Amino acid sequence: MKKRIVLIALIAILVLSIGVALVACDPLESQIRDLQNKVNGYEADFTEKTVTVYIGEENFEVTTRKAFFHDILKDMKKQGLISAYDFSGGDLSPMITQIDDLMQNAAEYKYYSVWHSIDEFSLKAVYSGYMPGRGTTKVEGTEPYQTTFVVTEYEGNTLYYSNVGVGLLPVVDGAVYAVLVD
Repeated sequence: MKKRIVLIALIAILVLSIGVALVACDPLESQIRDLQNKVNGYEADFTEKTVTVYIGEENFEVTTRKAFFHDILKDMKKQGLISAYDFSGGDLSPMITQIDDLMQNAAEYKYYSVWHSIDEFSLKAVYSGYMPGRGTTKVEGTEPYQTTFVVTEYEGNTLYYSNVGVGLLPVVDGAVYAVLVD
């Protein structure tokens, strides 16, 4: 009889512990969902924004409610602003294979590069030995915490070499984006 009471008490404690754990997981699950809705510190923002997009020498002013640059490029193709936008991979990790009439030249090591004006550490490529053809270095911060980023001056704008692909590059009101061949 004592064993049965102890067993029932242990089962009750176990059920209570599982219940408490499940209740504690709900806020954690909510926090995980919130983090998934953010990319590099930016929440998916579907408010109206106006941005400048360069595809090679072509310049476009785009007003959109899209949250990521990849979606803008798909819309530009759909609206006939650019003649082509093809990519491999999924929507989160697309790799541009053709954009408008801008041609890569693998024989001369000339490939598409993505640039933007968003001054956010996680979105800017840190110089690590690779330098796109048009790139230069820009040192930001004060000693001993300086960071060297890859930048270019294009059409009067300082643009950062993107640390993320077009699928994760957030659309920020007033920003400048460029897809160039380097």
